[in-house]
Amino acid sequence: MTPTTPHRLAPRATAAWLIAALLIGCPKPTPVELPTEAEVEPEQVAATAAVRVAARRAVPGLREVHCDDDGCSWFTATERVRFDLASLEPIGTEPLEHVGDRIESSPLSAVFGEHENPMDEILEGAQDEQTPEPEAPANPLQAEVALWSEWMAAGSPLPFHRRVPVVGGMVTYQRGLGGGGGKLLRMGGGFRTIDAPGTEHTVTCEGWLAPHPSGLEVYLLLWPTATLTAYDARALIPRWDLELPGPAQGLFVDPAGRFAMLALTEPPDPDRLTDYPPADLAGNAGLISDHPAHTHALLLDLASGRTAAQAEGSLVAWLPTPDGAWLMATDSELLRLEAR
Repeated sequence: MTPTTPHRLAPRATAAWLIAALLIGCPKPTPVELPTEAEVEPEQVAATAAVRVAARRAVPGLREVHCDDDGCSWFTATERVRFDLASLEPIGTEPLEHVGDRIESSPLSAVFGEHENPMDEILEGAQDEQTPEPEAPANPLQAEVALWSEWMAAGSPLPFHRRVPVVGGMVTYQRGLGGGGGKLLRMGGGFRTIDAPGTEHTVTCEGWLAPHPSGLEVYLLLWPTATLTAYDARALIPRWDLELPGPAQGLFVDPAGRFAMLALTEPPDPDRLTDYPPADLAGNAGLISDHPAHTHALLLDLASGRTAAQAEGSLVAWLPTPDGAWLMATDSELLRLEAR
């Protein structure tokens, strides 16, 4: 596949196209004639500026970052450190009275922890005798789209998963037998399927697809390969691909559709016999509990198709700041990113 310059997708409301997907249901697979790449017009989108690393600070043992009206703090296993948002310089330290009170076990707990899982309220309501149990959707596809709809409405990052919602339906990836190539399939709005890249490794991570919030583009990354490919979500035409520094696992696309967060990993464990699972959207607030060993967090700027930042260690926090920047934290480093 020849790399091409990525076009930009403007964020747009997700409710309308997700509702449309709910109404479609599961159509019978009927062959359709796919357009050629030349017939797929790039979306008209707003230009966005590139980002830069404005400040970087080594923080060994970092576990969490939190911002509120009183400022921002990072947490280790034993202390809370308040820091200046612009320079990341410490401005106050206090010990934690109860070690571990704010520390979660998942490497992405601080990323998704700022957003309540919309399924929690539904499950709690079902246990309340005065609250009727929510009516189940007509089919499994509708149930899955409904879950994604609630998840997006909460403003949560969009994790890489087995299949993802797009305008008018769902896109999923099917691995080929015996390694090699696979298939991308679209259900809803006409059944479509195309050949897609594969991996010869027997073990992979099933969180291989992530949607853009617009529903117009999907991203495929098959761990332990090192290529991220963007596809037109309606025609399943490859739009662009990006070669990464090494084996990588997809983590999430941010709610605004500006960035994709990936994790560079160690080589596959030859003794592992089962795939790594994707994030559990319904049961664990989108967290990833079992994953390949992460060596670096890699932030891709989807507006420029380039790497915006790379930090050593495993990702623990990603959040926008009150002054319009972003904080990216691993268990070893804290970065501040700003628009150029």
